[in-house]
Amino acid sequence: MVEQQLQILRPETLIQEFKNIGVTHIVTIPDSETNYLYELMEKEDWLEVVPVSREGESMAVALGL
Repeated sequence: MVEQQLQILRPETLIQEFKNIGVTHIVTIPDSETNYLYELMEKEDWLEVVPVSREGESMAVALGL
């Protein structure tokens, strides 16, 4: 069970699921904890990554998409 959970939590799996369900934009706050995921998302042509500087800004930016 632990191996299956780890597979689901892999950044590559998450990005594939984003694509499967039609996600086109991600509003994110880049940080050291999620840097690998951020770098992978930036490489995807079909995904628009919108970095923001703080949580309060993220809602307004996402609403405008």
